[in-house]
Amino acid sequence: MRSHTAVHTRRAHRAVPTVVGIGIAVILAISIFIFFRLLVAPFPYRQSLVIAGSPTHILSINAAKNSIILIDVPEDTVISATQGYGDYPIRSLITLDDIDNHHGKLITSSISDAFGIPITWYVQPGELGNGDGNVDLVRRIFSFGNLFKVLQGSMDTSMPFTTWINLVWALRFIPADGVETIDIRQAIIHVESPDGSSVATLDESRVDYMLQNSLFDTGMRAEGITAAIYNTTQVPTVGLRASRQASRMGVQMVFVGNAEPLVPECQINGSREALRSKTAEYLANYFDCKKEEGAGDIGRGTGADLVVLLGEKYAAQYK
Repeated sequence: MRSHTAVHTRRAHRAVPTVVGIGIAVILAISIFIFFRLLVAPFPYRQSLVIAGSPTHILSINAAKNSIILIDVPEDTVISATQGYGDYPIRSLITLDDIDNHHGKLITSSISDAFGIPITWYVQPGELGNGDGNVDLVRRIFSFGNLFKVLQGSMDTSMPFTTWINLVWALRFIPADGVETIDIRQAIIHVESPDGSSVATLDESRVDYMLQNSLFDTGMRAEGITAAIYNTTQVPTVGLRASRQASRMGVQMVFVGNAEPLVPECQINGSREALRSKTAEYLANYFDCKKEEGAGDIGRGTGADLVVLLGEKYAAQYK
């Protein structure tokens, strides 16, 4: 019979903690994986966000098709800002957003309005956001390692922690060839300023021509739900601007107009079935609307499944 020497015994004692440590690490990793997986819910429809960098990036993810669209916008591009700020280069709007403590709301609403893209979230990742948009840049920003920065508040973002996890998870399964980049520079024109210098300015009509239906949400479009949008305020073009963003997502607009009386907050009228649709969920969440079952007097003749009444709360950004 073989006897165990002191050396063999010491080795065995050292091996036991190592095996136990590896086992604990594996169990912990599996537990974390299961926890995050349970925490993550699929995106109900296309999500778009702004990544501040040089250039600034617009990221739009269509979770249903496992694909993303990236639009790089030069920082010196002048757009018309919301909230009464006037015309500014995007770089300056990012600075103003920070100085005036808008927490990303100024830059997201301004880019949403200029490009007609419904944008919900804002991220300013610092040097990580610099460089041309590609899948590597996006994964570098939205990594599990950066979750701690989000929790600590060292990553400037308006995105909730659970949404960040959702986005990190979704991006893991998008292949490099699942990224479509759109060169928006063709929609930038050079306008001569009073001092004779040339200013790079976004041409919204060219943007509409270039994007067309590229940002449709496939699931929402397939529903075939129609909508009519009414501006109940005295602020002009509110209905047109809202319908431009809704149409970009694939909502089938049948009418845009004005109506009375004024409503303080947005509301959506429709049948119970129509209000349960993804289209209704998107419109209610994005325009911050209250759902009202049944048909009102406004929009009765349009035949729309959903009637959206925009009020003072939404129009305030255009004053």
